[in-house]
Amino acid sequence: MTKLSNSASNIAVSVIPHILKLLDLNGRIGILQGTNCTDCNAISIGVNRYCPNCTSQNVSTQDLSKKGILTNYTIVRRAANLWNGPVPYILGEVLLPEGINVTAELINCSPTKVYEGMKVDLTLHKVAQDKNNNSMIVFKWIPSDS
Repeated sequence: MTKLSNSASNIAVSVIPHILKLLDLNGRIGILQGTNCTDCNAISIGVNRYCPNCTSQNVSTQDLSKKGILTNYTIVRRAANLWNGPVPYILGEVLLPEGINVTAELINCSPTKVYEGMKVDLTLHKVAQDKNNNSMIVFKWIPSDS
């Protein structure tokens, strides 16, 4: 079960609902979703009406793994003006068992401890409140315990 890394007190909404599907009203449990093409067998991140690889419309939605391997990363030392998180931060590319790469922030890891090949887990994080006072939820990666 993927747990929220800081508590949400209202109804939660996914910031990117075509990629992150929340499975509870509090935003504590969620799953990444992809598109699986029955014609070319490609799997892509996000729910799409057609395959981004071959443009076929013979696609289905597939839940993606919550565990992966960090294959690349960068340490961001100078963030954009709208960034309200800590700096520096780690932006990591994670290879899922389905064979696709998913990029997101890696948290709970010092920049001096990050390495390629690190096992990571999906986690959910509240980033703001929307105009209706709902918690806005994004996904991030954390170092795996296993």
